Amino acid sequence: MKGTLSIDQNKSFDRIRNLKWYLPVLYYMTIVMCLLSLVLSMLRPMDTLPGKWAMYVGVDVIGMGICVAMFKGCLTGRDSNGDMTFLFATIIFANGVLLFLDECSGIMQGLPKLRAMIIIVNIGIFIFIPLLMYSFWRYVRVVADLDFFLPKRLIMLLQILIVPLTIVCFVNLFFPFSFSVSEEGISNYEVGCVVTFAYALVAAVAILTGLRHSRISKSHKRVITLFFGVPLICSLFALPLFGATLCPA
Repeated sequence: MKGTLSIDQNKSFDRIRNLKWYLPVLYYMTIVMCLLSLVLSMLRPMDTLPGKWAMYVGVDVIGMGICVAMFKGCLTGRDSNGDMTFLFATIIFANGVLLFLDECSGIMQGLPKLRAMIIIVNIGIFIFIPLLMYSFWRYVRVVADLDFFLPKRLIMLLQILIVPLTIVCFVNLFFPFSFSVSEEGISNYEVGCVVTFAYALVAAVAILTGLRHSRISKSHKRVITLFFGVPLICSLFALPLFGATLCPA
């Protein structure tokens, strides 16, 4: 018996999938973002950034390089035309955009004149985070057939919660819910970030539970686990580093 989700039944997916230029364009856009990330890292000396941001800007630049390498592997692999490769490459691109925005935010830290721009970039980051999580969740549901191993109510709940998590990002235009930016141009995480992280933890537990019973290969399970596990662990350490709090500012 198979799961109920099938990308073959998604007409919107089919239309995009048949566009031969889609993945190459995303690949070259990822390369451009990677090159821009290198240029941005040289525009402002790292020793002029707050200590924590200098470290994260470096991580973002390295992450962009990894995205390019992974995307290249998707395009040149033996299953380069497969549906799963198509989905995974799209997720890599989205992850690259997120890293690029994060670096832009880091480069502007400590510059009061760019405070409004920092807020706008950070809103983009917090919009992309739930969208990226949802895209990855959809990918794992298909490739590991999670619908067969997880309760339908849990799957529905994880899908529904993405909507308020995305909408609430715009609250930061009026109120520091997910993050705040001081008058000095320094970003800090707030209660909304903890809420988003809590959702990511629930999704991670659901994925791990489903992967435990899935019939896909162990190597594929390890790749999936590392793809969401490493960023999740890094985020766990980053929360206190960036001043996350359970009380709105």
